[in-house]
Amino acid sequence: MHGDSADPAGYGAGDGSPLDLDLDRLARDCDVAGGQLAVHHHGALETWEFGEEEPGAGRPVHSATAFPYGSTTKVFTATSVLQLVGDGDLDLDRPVREWLPEAGTVPEARKDHPALAATLRQLLSHTAGLPSDHDDADASSLRRWLTGFLAAPADARPAPGTFSYSNVGYGIAGRVVESVTGLPWYEAVRDYLLRPLGTAVTALPAEPGSLPAGGLAGSAADLVRLGLLHVAEPGRPDLADPAALGEATRPTAGADPFGLADGWGPGLGHFGAADNRWLGHDGTLDGATCHLRIHPRRGTVVALTTNSPTGQALWDAVVGALRDAGIDVGVYRPVPPPSLAQAGAPAGAAAFADCTGTYRNGELAVTVGLDGPHLVLELPGGARELAEPLARRTFAARGAGAFLGRFAVDARTGAVHALQYSGRTLLRDTGRAHGARPH
Repeated sequence: MHGDSADPAGYGAGDGSPLDLDLDRLARDCDVAGGQLAVHHHGALETWEFGEEEPGAGRPVHSATAFPYGSTTKVFTATSVLQLVGDGDLDLDRPVREWLPEAGTVPEARKDHPALAATLRQLLSHTAGLPSDHDDADASSLRRWLTGFLAAPADARPAPGTFSYSNVGYGIAGRVVESVTGLPWYEAVRDYLLRPLGTAVTALPAEPGSLPAGGLAGSAADLVRLGLLHVAEPGRPDLADPAALGEATRPTAGADPFGLADGWGPGLGHFGAADNRWLGHDGTLDGATCHLRIHPRRGTVVALTTNSPTGQALWDAVVGALRDAGIDVGVYRPVPPPSLAQAGAPAGAAAFADCTGTYRNGELAVTVGLDGPHLVLELPGGARELAEPLARRTFAARGAGAFLGRFAVDARTGAVHALQYSGRTLLRDTGRAHGARPH
């Protein structure tokens, strides 16, 4: 079902006409039950709604249907932090211990905990050296969640300065927002960001530590309203200092999100070639998918929400349709290394024999083995993925979607010591043999 255009005459591709996207057909082709698309371009917003809110329920998706944002929630948390930076209440480059009351209760032996020494810039760009997740179903607040995390035994975690996607970092950033505003995280975001933007975004039931990382739900149009804060055009909402918001466009030093994006700044991934760089974030939660892309200089914002795990395929189709219409959304397209045979190395997974073993990041563990010509990745929950070995310790995985991973080698010892996979850096379990030195 096609939605509304705020200004059809001033919108769309080169001829100024409204975009003509057949979302119903694309959704059917991708087996997506329902969703929304919102596109702001040339100063106007156009929206589409299609399908049902739940398969077989008979309730059509409408403009205000709320979909889980998943990890795209992080853009709201980061934007709230940047609001406070613009007000002079926070500094992106000072240790967060300065704003956390919990820092004063930590035993002396833990005063140098990475979570307290990290800066907000590191937290928001996933370079703070923190694990991916820390679940605590008994925590009744972000304060209690953080206190529990600081007291927990030190799990395997990457070194500070290394990119490793971390929900924990956003839980801590949310706690900083609480301590500065004196409000619970959601109330602070609601009062200073969601309501002033005119959104109907709400919080989902979730553990406190997960809320700032993935606990919001709303429409695609609501996501566009948030995205417009980050564009350089007259008429954008005046809710934060533009210079502070502009920090999101600056790639953080050391943020190499291999297999995930072309770069990362505070709160937003960077996608596409340098001359067509877009900001954005993706999210999944309970079978729903969400995509947000922002072109700061052109004032274009695109958001897609769906209620189906196949929403990624629909996003790819939408990006193609928008490109045909003259809106070239930036995407991450890494060039895979050559095959082992092309690189002159022995073909097959046997060349990766010294990479086998278990790799850990906090509570996340991945075990790597060999199966004929393939690498085998044993994932949490019993999932199993086959991967094609490539040159330069890189592999192409074919799980929910094709993406690259790689093994990192310690420059001093020559041994494989880490796995970069799905945006996470996992350290090799020291209890296992490292095998032969790499070729």
